[in-house]
Amino acid sequence: MGPPIEKTLPELIRILLLEQIDIARSMLLNKSLDFNDVIHDVRTSFKKIRAFILLLKTELGEDVYKNETRCFRAEGKGIAELRDSYVVLMTLELLAVKYPDQLRNNTVNAVQNKLTAGYEAKKNFVLEQDELTKQAGRLLTVKNRVTGWSLPENGGDLIFDRLKECYEKGRSQMTDAKTDKTDKRLHNWRKIVKHLWYQVRVFEPFNPEILIPFDESLHSLSDFLGEDHDLAVLNNIIPAPEDIENKNELNILRNCIYAERNKLQTGAFSLADSIYAESSGQFADRIAGYWRNGTIKPD
Repeated sequence: MGPPIEKTLPELIRILLLEQIDIARSMLLNKSLDFNDVIHDVRTSFKKIRAFILLLKTELGEDVYKNETRCFRAEGKGIAELRDSYVVLMTLELLAVKYPDQLRNNTVNAVQNKLTAGYEAKKNFVLEQDELTKQAGRLLTVKNRVTGWSLPENGGDLIFDRLKECYEKGRSQMTDAKTDKTDKRLHNWRKIVKHLWYQVRVFEPFNPEILIPFDESLHSLSDFLGEDHDLAVLNNIIPAPEDIENKNELNILRNCIYAERNKLQTGAFSLADSIYAESSGQFADRIAGYWRNGTIKPD
């Protein structure tokens, strides 16, 4: 085991944030990569960046925090519709694989054709306007700005207050979702679970034996809630009964969606009980202890 790396916690988080900007820019500028992989990975980088910015909220100050959050929310929104249109198409295709006998019909084919046309139109617009290259250019400006952030030279203890808040908010949203499983509540819970997952990964090198399994649990919970959200979106864009000739086929499709969502929600709540087993204070103190006592190998 090597000596401790001499970096403050705010500076470490800035380094990780800059790495995500570089990853996103590299993906956006690499024309040889699969288009859908680029969109997925860039969007993931933006979500990680926003989770890191949230950790630095106090260190950045309210104005900088709000400006940077708005910036990356806007950058993510620029590709969100494209990504969502692709994901919902893939969600329908996967559902048809799971329920081949029930979903081999004209109604499903019609919905699939409509989703495909919508996705292709969005994709062609992005390619024709060279939106990915433009976004890479904007990110270079953002990178220069992040590099110039004024961060505290010492400390960073308040970062664990943000971690505590994120954990507590996730627990609260889990409770709300258990009480009333609305799409909005489940989606809000999903977003904070992703934030916590990305934030905990900052500290993984300081106690990998414990934090890698915990990260994997958060990843699984995020997947449960993410797949449930994709099915919710699919359910909401399916044509109304009055627009479908075969009402029975439409009902079958909705019933398959409900069945899958029930499985995913059951898995999510079961896993979440173990993730949120400790108090938010205990959780934050534990992670803080790993940071203060841990060492990681230098590059």
